[in-house]
Amino acid sequence: MERKNILTVGSCLSATVADKLEQTGRYYRKSSVQHNRIDQFMETYVYEQTPPLKEEDVNLSIKSEHARVNVFRNQFEDQELGKALPFKRDTDSFSHPISTINNGDLDLLILDNYADMFFKVYRHKEKLSKFFVNKGYLNEEPVTLEFINELLDPSKAVSMYEDLIHFCKKKNKELATIFINFPVNLKNKEILNERENSFRIELENIREKHDNFFIIEPWEIEEMDLSNPKDPYHFTAEKYKEYSLECESLLYLAREKCIKRKTFM
Repeated sequence: MERKNILTVGSCLSATVADKLEQTGRYYRKSSVQHNRIDQFMETYVYEQTPPLKEEDVNLSIKSEHARVNVFRNQFEDQELGKALPFKRDTDSFSHPISTINNGDLDLLILDNYADMFFKVYRHKEKLSKFFVNKGYLNEEPVTLEFINELLDPSKAVSMYEDLIHFCKKKNKELATIFINFPVNLKNKEILNERENSFRIELENIREKHDNFFIIEPWEIEEMDLSNPKDPYHFTAEKYKEYSLECESLLYLAREKCIKRKTFM
């Protein structure tokens, strides 16, 4: 049986869900974009408004205790863009996301809004390209970058999700998209709850326009679902498996609906 090819854009949530799908033998994770906010990715690689940044453009070094977190390498296309965790395969087996899209053999796009929910980004002072930096990881000040002290508006984010879907479908006509709302209930902050609700409202506009667009609503995460009780952003293998099963269930129901529609035509 031919495996279905997956592209993920978001965080380790969508990437790890794709990895769990791959473990069934029915899917293959071709590329995973991580640590790129959606406007950063779209402006550089889809709209082509700003150039990709290289390591020498930002000239930053990470403290040794954070060296294992490849937050910068994931943003450089000449390093690990599209090669995000989990590394269950050699990183060279992953592809650049735009190459993955242009190859025309993509079956499933999995999105999540972790970065778009939480990240504030920097902008390169000369090239104007956006870049995510956690200052707490750095040995020095990011002098080539200027801080943009604002979160991404959910309506703008969702508009870009739709643009990404259209961009993918130019070469991948039968593409299905699953959007996973990143769960924020354990943070218990009013502003995050408001942003979560705004994302949900805006996402409904896409669902109404696309037959092959599916949404996994925010799940109520408990401490037992966390891989580390002090880290509300990473979950147990069992929880990621549950997400992957939900994805397969959505895709199965979509196939059944399509078969019934063709039967009655």
